[in-house]
Amino acid sequence: MPAVANLTINDGQSTPVEQTFVPVEKTAEGVWIYEDQSAEVPLGYRRIYVSLVRPPVAGQGGDASKRMARVKVGIYYPVLEALANNTSTGIPPAPTVAYVLRSQHEFMLPERSTTAERKNLRAFAFGILFEAAVANAVDDLLGTY
Repeated sequence: MPAVANLTINDGQSTPVEQTFVPVEKTAEGVWIYEDQSAEVPLGYRRIYVSLVRPPVAGQGGDASKRMARVKVGIYYPVLEALANNTSTGIPPAPTVAYVLRSQHEFMLPERSTTAERKNLRAFAFGILFEAAVANAVDDLLGTY
């Protein structure tokens, strides 16, 4: 099993900048949590969640044709409220989250699938996000279908 390492992902700006997500926790449910700790306060840290759920041990129930591993990936992207130092004391108010962008992805991988098939699925999932119709829908909230 590979060691848990930082995730380095380019942002979506015209000149991409690498964002580093550090592994900070593995929950009791087996979900790895990674954080981009570049925000000024933890409330603004962006997070990525990754989990793998394997099918039960063979012979312990379930239709063999429906046995699947499930990989879930989630992105949590909080945006902090722009706060002005307008208090009479001169102390700025506590940061607050203005809104949160989220994305969730789930791969359902039959136990019988091959490595090549799983690689193809991952490549399709990656590639579809760069197709014009999907990019327009996400980036500009424009429907092109």
